Amino acid sequence: MARRELMSNVDRAWLRMEAPSNLMMVTALLTTKEKLRYEDVLDLLKERLMIFDRFRQRVVNRGIIFEDTYWEDVPFFDPADHISLAAIPNEDPRAELQALVGELMSTPLDYDKPLWHITMVEDVRQGTGLIIRLHHCIADGNALVRVLLSMMTTDKAILKPGRKTKKEERPTFLDPVVDVALNVWVAAETMVKLSYRLLKKPSKVFDWAKMTIDGGFSLGRLVLRWPDPKTLLKQDLQNKKLASWSFEIPLERVKEIRRGAGATVNDVVVTAAAGALGRYLKNRGEDISEMNIRAAIPVDIRRATDPFAMGNKFGLVFLSLPVGMEDIRERLTEQKRRMDELKNTPEAFVSFMVLNTMGAAPREIENLVLDVIGSKTSLVLTNVPGPSIPLYLGGCEVDNILFWVPQAGRVGLGISVISYNNKVRIGVATDANIIPDPSKIVDDFERELDAMHALFASPEAAPSP
Repeated sequence: MARRELMSNVDRAWLRMEAPSNLMMVTALLTTKEKLRYEDVLDLLKERLMIFDRFRQRVVNRGIIFEDTYWEDVPFFDPADHISLAAIPNEDPRAELQALVGELMSTPLDYDKPLWHITMVEDVRQGTGLIIRLHHCIADGNALVRVLLSMMTTDKAILKPGRKTKKEERPTFLDPVVDVALNVWVAAETMVKLSYRLLKKPSKVFDWAKMTIDGGFSLGRLVLRWPDPKTLLKQDLQNKKLASWSFEIPLERVKEIRRGAGATVNDVVVTAAAGALGRYLKNRGEDISEMNIRAAIPVDIRRATDPFAMGNKFGLVFLSLPVGMEDIRERLTEQKRRMDELKNTPEAFVSFMVLNTMGAAPREIENLVLDVIGSKTSLVLTNVPGPSIPLYLGGCEVDNILFWVPQAGRVGLGISVISYNNKVRIGVATDANIIPDPSKIVDDFERELDAMHALFASPEAAPSP
């Protein structure tokens, strides 16, 4: 009999959020400068991914009166069943790759197998693309980042797993250089800073969030907030996702804005995202005057002593974006104030406990809570700084890294900003019914950064009062 393990309530909550219009998948895209060999990718999966049980287990439900959900080992598991090959025309590889990513975001995973899949795209210019899809019940976005990093190396001489070089080879997640890069990726200057003070002693904060007035206040504020305005972002969803992303933006350009404005990288990025959404909504005919919309922002609460634990170890904070504030200085000042205010609340931990309760409740209750929370937000927003050094996969330099987290309920827009090797990219995933042209949000984000750079990065620019 196959070994079974009871699924946690939080993971079960994300499993049951799956809907045809919003598939609960974390999606990542890696591209390399040179061609990857299929055999090397398969060897990497066997050696480094298969050490995690979740990638060899499928989801099963058992029980007649009260149904429980389990992880069950798959007999005779073969990772080759989770790799497919694809090809795109090279005339316009970026557009073709974006179309393929959107199509895969709209394609459910096979529930008879472990819930992950890699599409290996051959001949993306001179290199290879890997589109990696992982069901949210297996792990959250931060865990996926750690898993991806465990497959990479900082040393190009390590051509493939199992092949010894002059330097002793060891698993990359134990390499101190990559470990530093990983810590930078998932911690430094990310949205984790919103709860940084609380993360110093997470176990105590859990008790605090449960028992203090602040925790109760955060829960009440979460439930009693006014719904977001009924913009075009609040229309019905359909089962078709679209994906777009920017060209490379030098990270130093963003840091120049940060220094000139006396802000953080997060302040700059989120302010640019708010401005881009304001531009887009206004161009679509929305009256954005004094408009604010909320973004759900994942905050990692995983213990530092267990960085490679699978599962969902994050909460959500709900940040109000002043999209109707067209003056950039005013918007940056106000956005920074709102973000600083969130730092002193246990909102991320309260939302984690709500998710834990949802997973244990009947599905009808979960759907009701999801509708209530979903009415109060219009998008998911993530900002993740990646390693500042180039990484290698199977001996090939990784050129670009992008990833998107799913949107639950009636939310149909996800914006992710990620830096890697001192370059920044913004990725946008949308439901085709509400935003049929996500590339315009990408363009507006770049315009906002240009305007902010012109305003703050000159030698005469001074921080806003």
